[in-house]
Amino acid sequence: MNEYYNPLEFRNKIVIITGAGGGIGKAICIKFANLGANLVIVDSSDFHLKLIFDELSKIGGNSLPILCDVSNEREVTDVVKTTVSKFRGIDILVNAAGVSDVELTIPIAEQDTDKWEHILNVNLKGTYIFSKKCALEMIKRSYGKIVNISSVAGIVGFPRETAYGPAKSAVIMLTKQCAIEWAKYNINVNAIAPGFIRTEMLKKVIGQGKLGESKLIKKIPQRRLGEPKDVANLVIFLTSDASRYITGQTIVIDGGFTASGNI
Repeated sequence: MNEYYNPLEFRNKIVIITGAGGGIGKAICIKFANLGANLVIVDSSDFHLKLIFDELSKIGGNSLPILCDVSNEREVTDVVKTTVSKFRGIDILVNAAGVSDVELTIPIAEQDTDKWEHILNVNLKGTYIFSKKCALEMIKRSYGKIVNISSVAGIVGFPRETAYGPAKSAVIMLTKQCAIEWAKYNINVNAIAPGFIRTEMLKKVIGQGKLGESKLIKKIPQRRLGEPKDVANLVIFLTSDASRYITGQTIVIDGGFTASGNI
């Protein structure tokens, strides 16, 4: 191998990022843009999509914004077709789109079934559809990297997260299934399970008094909330050649929260 080979080289790689306008998705977009990747940024909010597109435009490089409901297979198919038409392929997919039921805070027996299904559709079905559609293109080139954003809520139980937790847990198993099926095509599929990350959603929940920040931080061995860039850095590693022998794994990034036994 060339001694100057850089396993973290992303220049001209074609990257699709769903949930691009969210806190974690935005950090991932900025990281890839700074590394010279061609980005297809996907979000269901036109407002948030414009915000991240404007920010990426200041960095430079190619970024293509596409409005899409990740749980709608026709819309996902259109995103993949548009990407291949413009960039002639797909190297990397990051499934960061997700919605939480933290704000609902109601018992299982009182949960609205339609709202429960919506959360599963975005978090699980959306990840499944995007992975499937992108893998079909990756298989043609015998190369691909897929990272799914799960959650510690998919590993340990949290009170009254009756949809988000099961959806994120299913994402972990979906990751394993995809990884073992697509390994022969040189496609790596891994998941990341973030803990408490300082996103706008978490700040909103803390601001509403539904979570106490100081009490929460005391349960985290590193005594701090995670930052979106912490997750973005891990995404870069898992989509680089530095991690080419890692597939089917879920990496927890939570400051030691789930390891501490103080949940």
